[in-house]
Amino acid sequence: MERPTARDLSQAALRLPPGHTPPAPRLAATVVLVRDGQAGLEVYAQHRVNSMPTFPSATVFPGGGVDRGDYLSSAMHAALWQGPSPEQWAHRLGVAPNHAAAIVTAAVRELFEETGTLIACEGTQQLLRRADRFHQQRLALESKQLGFGDFLHTQQLQIASSLLHPFARWIGPPGAARSFDAFSFVVVAPREQRPDAVSGETTTAGWYRPQELLDGWAEGTVQLVLPTWSKLRVLSAVDSVAALLATLPEVDMEPIVDKPECNSYFGRVISDA
Repeated sequence: MERPTARDLSQAALRLPPGHTPPAPRLAATVVLVRDGQAGLEVYAQHRVNSMPTFPSATVFPGGGVDRGDYLSSAMHAALWQGPSPEQWAHRLGVAPNHAAAIVTAAVRELFEETGTLIACEGTQQLLRRADRFHQQRLALESKQLGFGDFLHTQQLQIASSLLHPFARWIGPPGAARSFDAFSFVVVAPREQRPDAVSGETTTAGWYRPQELLDGWAEGTVQLVLPTWSKLRVLSAVDSVAALLATLPEVDMEPIVDKPECNSYFGRVISDA
């Protein structure tokens, strides 16, 4: 079977008018939720609705842009945070402490909004066992009727930042009307929480072996943007959560910029190079 050619996922929507200066990339966070399955490592992936302004109809990991509300005040941050400090995260991610804390906060928020999985502690450093009791708050967060910091404060929860493992950083596409500086994190799925597809951004979602999604892309049945494709390639080379986690302390978080052979959404990959 012939390898599929690059497909434009809505290039015209992102093309800048002549003479316009492209904006600075928006900070974003994505989460690679992983678990050990019967056949090896599995990842949780979502198939986006075709009306989304970014990556319509693509298969992606949960995530999204950093919002203003992800920048918590110093007092709120002290009450709602466990794990490495913003300064420690800044050193690991290569950004200022306030941005680093906001990126981690956005990753936890987006994962909760899109999958119902909440990486937070209640009580004395005990990981939240069930998050489904916060379903109404989850809907309010997704519709921007509730701030994430206010939600955590009201429920007496704290972000468990030590459970996020930096995985990759992608910037692009350069020169586009909408560009992202996206930080990816690996998170091991909490055993007693079950992700779901109750989100206005997705049609279906589920657990897949990384190679399964790569095979679907090669056959033309799965749409992948370059960062997702690249991460799946890395993930397909390990066979367990433990093996993956063992590689992450050495991950280089220098940003990767998309290549010219990709379309304006990073694009479907044209070659293996």
